Amino acid sequence: NRVEVRVADIANGIEEREVDAVVLDIADPWTVVSVGWDALRVGGAFAAFSPNVEQVRQTVQALAEPPFVEVRTIEVIERELEVRELGTRPSQAPLGHTGYITTARKALDRFI
Repeated sequence: NRVEVRVADIANGIEEREVDAVVLDIADPWTVVSVGWDALRVGGAFAAFSPNVEQVRQTVQALAEPPFVEVRTIEVIERELEVRELGTRPSQAPLGHTGYITTARKALDRFI
């Protein structure tokens, strides 16, 4: 009763205002940063998943336009673990997949 999830095409806009978070898994999140900004409350969170660093670069650049703060990108790496009776260790198999999550917060103004 505390969380309401809405699934929609953000390219069509977000009618709601003062939302707590906008979470995206789309190919071009930088194109809708302003839509997310308009929908978020002050302090609200913006998050986008991107499979490559060029998408991250474009998203971070777009987040610099309005006063988003605490812009941060982390890499998410999938690596299998081998669990055996004698011990557990990462698999020696090649990397399976990597992706990036970029987050930011809506602020009233930037802090230096």
